[in-house]
Amino acid sequence: MGWIAPNTALGIGCVFLSVAALSCLPMSALTKVPEARDLQGAVGRPTTILGIMQNLKAAISTGVLLQEGFYLEKNFESYFGATVVDWRKKPALDFRSGYLPAFATSTPPRTIGGSKIEAISATFLYRAEPDKVTAVWSFVLTESSEVDFESIESLYGRDWQLALPELPSVHRKQAVATRPHGNSHIVYAGSDDRQSYEIEFRFYPNATLLTVDVALERKAHP
Repeated sequence: MGWIAPNTALGIGCVFLSVAALSCLPMSALTKVPEARDLQGAVGRPTTILGIMQNLKAAISTGVLLQEGFYLEKNFESYFGATVVDWRKKPALDFRSGYLPAFATSTPPRTIGGSKIEAISATFLYRAEPDKVTAVWSFVLTESSEVDFESIESLYGRDWQLALPELPSVHRKQAVATRPHGNSHIVYAGSDDRQSYEIEFRFYPNATLLTVDVALERKAHP
């Protein structure tokens, strides 16, 4: 993941400041995974994609995505409204990996090429190593999502950076933006000597949300 000039007109904010000083996306180590409804800013079991994004922010802020105890089907449902879990590998104490193909959202699936495509799906990976714990999440949405650039900026704040432009490819052609912020690719990031996070948002030409990629890391105690 790479990024360039920050949104300086709005101030540097949380980007590159110590995690302890972050007011927009603070992270802390928890010993117990709380219910989604008990998290500050969470909406309980969400039924909208915006609610999923709100609970994702809460899960990042509290650090639960870096806890082994989070990776249970009941928590996927409580935090994100996921109704199906496809475990890619048998869960172990130090590793979790899987696919969430269906969510209980009010946005209906779309039919593309004769196939039903859910409005949102996700993959996840959790790994605990002797020196660090990492978590990687990726959400993919269809253009039927009601979440747009302004919704994400309102929820996550204006302290984003533009991502580095992708190299041109003959296999990938991007449609012309039809709204302000269409085709945008922005990043929120922060770190200190113990932990770090990166959250990338990509948008369709009509400025609705396309993908969300989250990478978190916490170093082990010395």
